Amino acid sequence: MTAKAGVPQMIPHSTNGKITQKGSEWVFRIPVSGRYYGGVAAKYVGENIGKKIAYICAADAASVNDCASMQAQMRKQFGAEPAYVADVQEKEVDFRSHMQKIKSMGVDGIMVAALAETMARALVQSYEAGIGEDVRRIGSSSASNAPVPKIAGDAVKGVFFTAAYSAADSRPIAKLFNEMTRSRYGIHAPDHDFSQAYDLVRIMEMALKNAKLTGSLAEDRTAIRDAIANVQGYQGLASGPISFCAAPTPQCRDGNRTAVLIGYTKGGENFETEVLARVTMDENFGLE
Repeated sequence: MTAKAGVPQMIPHSTNGKITQKGSEWVFRIPVSGRYYGGVAAKYVGENIGKKIAYICAADAASVNDCASMQAQMRKQFGAEPAYVADVQEKEVDFRSHMQKIKSMGVDGIMVAALAETMARALVQSYEAGIGEDVRRIGSSSASNAPVPKIAGDAVKGVFFTAAYSAADSRPIAKLFNEMTRSRYGIHAPDHDFSQAYDLVRIMEMALKNAKLTGSLAEDRTAIRDAIANVQGYQGLASGPISFCAAPTPQCRDGNRTAVLIGYTKGGENFETEVLARVTMDENFGLE
């Protein structure tokens, strides 16, 4: 719809890799694409957790993409086929039958790709099924959302995931941002939805300052689009620089290529996380 109307569109939250693969000249993504997340998570899992992984995959677009990307990368990097795959509804509430089956298989890890509330339920029920903490829980990027540790409580401890920002980041800009969001919104710790929205607004501010506007709606939309495309090396809350270019390709429109591996060390209202690693991917990764 934005392409047909000729309106610049900046994506604040979605990781779905397909968004920038439609060839639209009008779309720009601020988050890290799921095509990068899959490679980072698979490398860490294969080298540190194991290769026998079970998957719980919810039906929302981002989770479907995250599950498929993770499985594809485990095959490509380690020759590992999924030990178990369960495709569930977007707001599924009962995972017990799946968890019982997974328990009997002796897997190394369980990936739960789902939206926040659904993921939290699955994590809790995995422990209720008797799957011990020695089986690592791997989250999709929505594991970064605050409802996951708040709802899951102790079941979130040890869960790790890929995201674009962690409140455990020690950079001065991150500490200032954490303080600002706590005082302004009363939240315990901002997740990457907060940081990505902030980076989006700052990038749009830069583009509007640089665009030469004429007063013609169609011309001004094109000028703003081109100004966004000219953003290079923006350094904000994202762990790596965000850059765009003119071509309507994923290489030009997936602006943030630096994923952060983050682990929960404590659940509940006052949850805590740690940064495990930061990885910048090649712009062509996941397009082969």
